[in-house]
Amino acid sequence: MIAISKPDFPAGRDKAMCLLVGPDASNTRENAVVVKVQKVLALVGYAPIKKIKKVTTVHLDPVKRSDRAGNDVLAVHFYPDDHVEFEFRNDFSGSRFEYGKVDEWFQTKYGKAANPDDLDWAAAYRRTTRVAVQGWMKYRFTDTVDLEQYVYYTLLVNPKFDEHPAVQRIVMESKGKPGAFDLAMQKMPADVVREIKSNKFDHLANGSKVGQADSI
Repeated sequence: MIAISKPDFPAGRDKAMCLLVGPDASNTRENAVVVKVQKVLALVGYAPIKKIKKVTTVHLDPVKRSDRAGNDVLAVHFYPDDHVEFEFRNDFSGSRFEYGKVDEWFQTKYGKAANPDDLDWAAAYRRTTRVAVQGWMKYRFTDTVDLEQYVYYTLLVNPKFDEHPAVQRIVMESKGKPGAFDLAMQKMPADVVREIKSNKFDHLANGSKVGQADSI
């Protein structure tokens, strides 16, 4: 059984997905399952319908599985940079990103400020998702609360907030610690937040890349 974990792509929810999984005999690894994954995305609600096809090969090293038929689920996780990971699970949870929760928090907490141009819910959701995707692409944030802070600061404080030296220190110190970025940003001194919002600070050269996780 295959469960698709699709950390909603920047296009948002208005799409259909077809997942094709099959063996890739041209590329094998000892004692490993090697499959070729083809992603077909169809953006719906727009004319004409646009289909995007992408193919990638994924290696799944040996893992311990249940002996009972139907107990294991092969979860297929799609990431914003288009790499794919497999995982055997015994349930249908385990989504890598909870963009829906991030958007719900953002829209509920900040109301009109979160959607000042009165976009419809789908467009507002896509905007939140695109920003959250940046948080993963730059710093590999996956924890929901870390992504919430990244979205808040990007959309409501300063899109270049992460070029501030204080933020870069937080990024470095919280690397590999889910939830640590959120906690540190919530404790940011008010005068520093005002400085970030005013954009009157020494921007670190290529600041958005400092502390960035290695590409997967």
